Amino acid sequence: MNENKQTNSQSLLPLDERKREILKAVVADYVLTAMPVGSKSLVKRHDLHYSAATIRNEMAELEEMGYLEKPHTSAGRIPSDVGYRLYVDELIEPTPLSAKEQMQVRSELTRAFDNIDHLLSSAAEYLSGQTGYASVLLAPETDNSYIKHIRMLSPEPGRIMIIVVLQAGLMHNRLVRVSDIFTSEQLRSIAAAIENSVRRKPLNKIDLLTIEQAKENVEIPGTLTDQLIYEAWLAIKQADKPEACVKGMPNLLRYPEFQDPSKAGKVFNVLSNNKALCGVINAGTLPESEAAQANEQAYYSIRIGQELIDSDFSDCSLVSSVYSLHGRQVGKINVIGPRRMNYEQVVSRVNFISQTLNEILNDAETPAATSDAAGTEATENKSER
Repeated sequence: MNENKQTNSQSLLPLDERKREILKAVVADYVLTAMPVGSKSLVKRHDLHYSAATIRNEMAELEEMGYLEKPHTSAGRIPSDVGYRLYVDELIEPTPLSAKEQMQVRSELTRAFDNIDHLLSSAAEYLSGQTGYASVLLAPETDNSYIKHIRMLSPEPGRIMIIVVLQAGLMHNRLVRVSDIFTSEQLRSIAAAIENSVRRKPLNKIDLLTIEQAKENVEIPGTLTDQLIYEAWLAIKQADKPEACVKGMPNLLRYPEFQDPSKAGKVFNVLSNNKALCGVINAGTLPESEAAQANEQAYYSIRIGQELIDSDFSDCSLVSSVYSLHGRQVGKINVIGPRRMNYEQVVSRVNFISQTLNEILNDAETPAATSDAAGTEATENKSER
C-alpha cells in the first residue's frame, strides 16, 4: 500500500492473492471499456494463468463478498464502491511522470506564477487536459490575511495594473482602464496611501470607507484618485474571496455515466456553484497532521461514489491533494470523474501538481510579478528622466 495514501476506515473482508489479481483485472477492463466484464474477456486481455471457469467462480465469490456488482441486463460484472475502495487503497501502482514531462510542466507553471490565479488556472488546465476529467483547484483561503504591499503600474497609456500582495507572498492582480494619464510617481503615491490605510487590518475587515481614507494623504485632485481608490477596493475584495478554478467540465460529457441530461445537469450545477462545489470537496479532507507535511511529500485522498456524501455525485470519484506554504495548507487540488476513472494516471498527476505547487510557492522568495513590477517601475522611471 502506498504509505502516502489516506484511506477510509471501512471494514473489508480480506482477499487472497488470486481474488485480488482478478479484481484488479476487472477494474482495469471496466475503466477501459465501460462495459460489464466477463470471465472470457479477462482470459483474453490478461495473463492470469487461470481457466475461464476458475475466474468465473472467483468473480461470483467477489460478488457475494460485495466487491463486484452484476447489472441486471448483463452476464458480466462491474466493481462496487467497496471493490474500488480496495483497489485504490491496496492495488493501484501510480507511475511517475517522465522526466521530460515533469520538466516541461514545471517550466510552464513557474512562468505562470505572475499571480496565484494564473498559476492555479495553468495547473488546472494541465490536470484536466492530461486526465480527461474535470479539475478543480481551490485558491488559498484568506481568513485573517493581511496586505503586505499594494502596487500600481501603468503598462500602457489608459491601463493601470493594481497588484495586491498578501503577507504570505501570494499575489492578486487587477488590470483596469482609466481615462486619465498618471505618472509613476502619482501611482506610487496613491498605492502607498492605500497601503497605509489598510495596514494591520485583516483582509476581510477592509471596506470601501477604509480605502477612501487614503485620499486624505494624497496631494492629487480627488477626481483623479476616485476611480483608482474604487478599483483598489475591488482588487482587495477579489483577493479576499477567491473562486474555485474549474477546468475540463465538457470532458465529463464523453463518459456514459454523464449521458443522462438530468444527472449531468446536477453535477454541472454544483461544479458551476463556488459555494456548493467547496462544500462537496471539503466534506472530507486530509487530516491536519498530514496536510501540514504536504510540502515534503505528496498526500492524496480518494472518495468514491457514496463517500462523496452528495447524492448528485454518486457516480463520481474525487481525487484530492493539497498544496502548502511555509508548512501550512493553503489550497486543494482535485480531479472529478466517473467512479471508473483511471486512478493510477490521476493519482500520479495530482501528486505531481501538489509537489510542484509546493516547490513554486515555497522556493520563490518573492512572486515573479513582484520582480516584473520592479522592472516595469525602473523602466518607467528611466523613460521619465
